[in-house]
Amino acid sequence: MPLLIENLRYADDADLLIHSLNVLGAIGDSSAAVPIRKLLHNEPRDPNVRFAAYEALGLFPLHKGAFMLAAGLADPVEHVRIAAARAMERHTDEIILAGIKNLLAQDDTQASNTVVALLQAEADALVMHLLDDATFQRLAVSYLGTAAHPALRLHFDRLLWQHGYSAIAHSIRLCEQSPRAQGHGLIYAVDDSRMMLKIDQSSLHQLGFTSVLFEFPASALEQVCQAKPDVLLTDLNMPEITGIALTARLRVLYTPEQLPIVLITTQQDQATQNAAYAAGVSAIVPKPFTVEQLGTVLQRFV
Repeated sequence: MPLLIENLRYADDADLLIHSLNVLGAIGDSSAAVPIRKLLHNEPRDPNVRFAAYEALGLFPLHKGAFMLAAGLADPVEHVRIAAARAMERHTDEIILAGIKNLLAQDDTQASNTVVALLQAEADALVMHLLDDATFQRLAVSYLGTAAHPALRLHFDRLLWQHGYSAIAHSIRLCEQSPRAQGHGLIYAVDDSRMMLKIDQSSLHQLGFTSVLFEFPASALEQVCQAKPDVLLTDLNMPEITGIALTARLRVLYTPEQLPIVLITTQQDQATQNAAYAAGVSAIVPKPFTVEQLGTVLQRFV
């Protein structure tokens, strides 16, 4: 623990910070909370560091200082906002709710970003607390009815009926658009982070793709052998089978023309890129990505 916490001082080494934060989150020792909060207070430039910091804070109890998580909802990067929302869900209290309501009272862009992050993170407790806020309700109904992935819409439809908000659930159904055409292709997404899988799912839905999600690379490998997708997206660092190892195994079965493989990773060093391309990766997308960035890469293959 002392060594990992000491690593948080090296602000210029993003990879070291990210790996240290990931391990601290996995350990779950709340003594790391204060140094991680200090790291966020210094506003690290790399959004991947901010994402990893909020993800870590969501994995262990915060005895104090949870209010600062609300600042993550104002981050300019959507992935970071979702990570912050997920962390807030695990530490819901009146101070956090007050911070969110303050963001909702700002301009429409900030309010919309806040609502979408909370919905995409499936921050159920926070959403239920905020439904009586007029701004939150208006933006939530609009997003769930017109833009959200059907799985997310179904999740909140069930939750709303369960908690007696049938009128809001009905409003979402009324503004729901006809099913989005899914004619662009079938994409498999592999990532050991459930939060990143939800981000992948939402992004691919916005681009018009059908997606199948895999938390375990071995499951994806087995499924590809049975039904090949048009493109496979994979994270780099995963337990047991890395994204590069998964690519190498798939290249025994399919050429790059038969199955394009896109590696999504925070690591941008030349050695990692060389290893990825040598294994047969077709393209590399840096985290965090925007929907537009992902779409530009996928257009090359589908």
